[in-house]
Amino acid sequence: MILKCLYIFPINGESVSKEYKFKKGVNIILGEKKDPNDETNGVGKSTMIDCISFLLGKTISSYYSNNEILLEKNIFIALEVKLNDEILFLGRSFNNPRYGYILDSKELSLNLNDWMKIKLKDFKSFVEDKILNETSENITFAALREYIIRDEKTGFND
Repeated sequence: MILKCLYIFPINGESVSKEYKFKKGVNIILGEKKDPNDETNGVGKSTMIDCISFLLGKTISSYYSNNEILLEKNIFIALEVKLNDEILFLGRSFNNPRYGYILDSKELSLNLNDWMKIKLKDFKSFVEDKILNETSENITFAALREYIIRDEKTGFND
């Protein structure tokens, strides 16, 4: 699975609010200082990692599920991925985290009626099957995810 792009938009919105394209190969997410005296805290590095983890099936943290501003905006996030020669989109809503969304299309649609909405358990199984290419009793993507996506606060110890 190759991550192509992360999209953020309001449900029923007419345009994408934010778009983050990934480059081929390893992507390292760093904060950018606009001024030499600035810090890189609060620029969204951890939020991006949390969003990717959420899109790959991780349970939403209470920080997001209780964030009134985020919930008020009814934000939907989508991850464009490439699997072999196939492009598809994985989506999640912060307002409805018990479901995942799949769009089998070469282009992003902002209309959720075009997406397949499935229960989170089935969404996790779908992601796992696509990444591991087969179901294995000894290995799960959830176990691998913690080594692939490193959180700066917990490192690899979570």
